[in-house]
Amino acid sequence: MELEELATTASEDELAARTVAAKTQSVRAFTRKRPVRKPWPDDIERERGYRGPEELCLLRRIAFKCFARRCFDLRPANWTIFG
Repeated sequence: MELEELATTASEDELAARTVAAKTQSVRAFTRKRPVRKPWPDDIERERGYRGPEELCLLRRIAFKCFARRCFDLRPANWTIFG
């Protein structure tokens, strides 16, 4: 008797699993794109310049000695890349 109950329970579970499987949808997998910095636009005029440590404030002088950094200097309607 116990074996028959187990067999009917197993068949009911299998039927329920098929019903649930029929309702599910398969979805397309995706891969996340890593962020990338855009290149500098060609239509913007660039001029390379150098500022000596005497022109920089104390904190900039300390940072300038540690690494070569690029900093932006704002002039009226003109951006210059220093570095």
